[in-house]
Amino acid sequence: MIKASKSIFVSMVMCLLTCLSAEAQTVRSEAKVRIAGEDFYVHHIQKGDTFYSIGKVYNVADTVIIRHNPLTSEGLKVGQIIKIPVMPEASVVRKESKVAAPRKGFRQHIVQKGETAYSISKLYGIPLSSLIDDNREVDPLHLPEGAALYIRKKEQGDASPMQIKQQWEEYREAINSVSDDAQYHIVRPGETLYSLSKQYNIPIDSITAANNIVDGNLKLLSMIRIPNQVSTQVVVKADSLLSLSAPLVVTPSDVMSSPLSKNHTAEVALMLPLRGIEKSDRNFLDFYQGVLVALDEIKQDGLSVNLQVFNTERKQAKVAEIVSTPSFDSVDLVIGPVYNDELAPVLHYAEAKNIPVISPLSSIKASSKVLFQAAPDAEFKFEKLDSLITSSGNIVVVSSPKDDAEFAAEVKEWLSDTPHLRYHYDSATDAGKIVEIIDWNKPNLFVVLAADEMSVDKTLASISSAYNNTSARTSRTTPIQVLGSSRWLRYNALDKNLYFKLGVHFVASYHADRTNSRIRNFDARYIAAYNEMPSLYSYKGYDVTKSFVKALFTPGSSFDDRINSLGNELLQSPYHYVPKNGSQSHVNTEWVVVGYNPDYTIRVR
Repeated sequence: MIKASKSIFVSMVMCLLTCLSAEAQTVRSEAKVRIAGEDFYVHHIQKGDTFYSIGKVYNVADTVIIRHNPLTSEGLKVGQIIKIPVMPEASVVRKESKVAAPRKGFRQHIVQKGETAYSISKLYGIPLSSLIDDNREVDPLHLPEGAALYIRKKEQGDASPMQIKQQWEEYREAINSVSDDAQYHIVRPGETLYSLSKQYNIPIDSITAANNIVDGNLKLLSMIRIPNQVSTQVVVKADSLLSLSAPLVVTPSDVMSSPLSKNHTAEVALMLPLRGIEKSDRNFLDFYQGVLVALDEIKQDGLSVNLQVFNTERKQAKVAEIVSTPSFDSVDLVIGPVYNDELAPVLHYAEAKNIPVISPLSSIKASSKVLFQAAPDAEFKFEKLDSLITSSGNIVVVSSPKDDAEFAAEVKEWLSDTPHLRYHYDSATDAGKIVEIIDWNKPNLFVVLAADEMSVDKTLASISSAYNNTSARTSRTTPIQVLGSSRWLRYNALDKNLYFKLGVHFVASYHADRTNSRIRNFDARYIAAYNEMPSLYSYKGYDVTKSFVKALFTPGSSFDDRINSLGNELLQSPYHYVPKNGSQSHVNTEWVVVGYNPDYTIRVR
């Protein structure tokens, strides 16, 4: 009996420890969005998260989590994005009046007809997040005319128009990541209710009703709600959207063994989920527009191409249906589909026809001699950094209280056979100790694993301070460089001067150098066609299309050789495809290394 009680007690203790451990691992998100007048946290499920731990940090019951995120009823999955309702604080009392009470350190702004959160942030130069946080009683997507908003005086002028526009885009992505019944769209120049109804295949009345639009006019750069509606369109001819394709001339060919004759027309199928995808729909549209610019250039080179655009609806069954249609019979090249689980029907067709299939954005898992992966393969990520190892006698991996887990795992594998030191840096206790790990007799390479923006900033500042103070006191100098995660490129508040002073390097899957003449020319043509700046997805669409379509016509007996000979015509890094170990598929080996130099230049290789 005593043994049984002890066993029960031990079980209770272990259960409690498990719960406490899970709670400790769950980090409360600071990202908030407003959907239909209700505030939500945007939470990314991490390893160790449970309903209990999430409920504790957000003060909600697991039933509330499941009610707002029905897919979680089957369990939580790492990488899943869920929304958590913001529970009101008991001490906060909201006033019903539109007029806000005076508050020290703030000025008031009375909302005028047609104003948006974006336009008001831009007017005062304040971060969008500050405007939203300080005015939680109003919906940032539907500001009522006459409402009084708080404007934080000390932050006026802190944010540039470009930063505010980026924050507006990020808010859209955040709200789309947790929206179940709609997607959110930022109105672009030239867009109308009619064009949006065609783009999303939804009646105009549905858009106006979802956004209380009574005058039929859309406000430029306002964010509107597009109710989800299943698209029935399967095939769209490119020349019906933008006249960049040549007339249709059917010319079957075996392009894997021999090139097309230049007096023939290449049949190209582009397979994208252009409708029905909440979070990424804009990215795919940007990719498609980059494809069209590439085809226009190819046409000017005297080559003839016919493009068919297929909406995959993110379903393998839809892909199989598309492949079986007569319009697919004479295809010479397939760009897409985007996702691994959509590839099987396309590969079955392409292997029988012996035509290339390019996976434009994802890392592929399938094995096929006709399959090419444009995204650089993880196996080759750090090859270009070997020079940093051979030239750096003192390699120090700097961890922090919160590391970038993915980057840390990659670094561990990269340095597995290389002697290096490990140092745990906590800005609260180790501010002056980092000087002890600098070796003044050797070049130094610091690999910084910190994940969040504040930790990265403090770590870099401490390395710089330790180096500068000791150099000033002792007149000693030694080469110093820092390797960081490419995710740092998303951080806007980091002191970029530290990048140059410390020789920061990143390894990225793509990079666009807008000082490059090819990119400047592309930007000019893209803006002329679409009245907006291209995104990195636009560049990717151009590069993939330019290289693979031209390879169809390039002389040579091997398609592998032909596709690898065209890198100097692309906007981003050159592409080089090799057979993947243990697979018949071909993967791109070319990662981009971005290095910041002390003379305030940036080297991309």
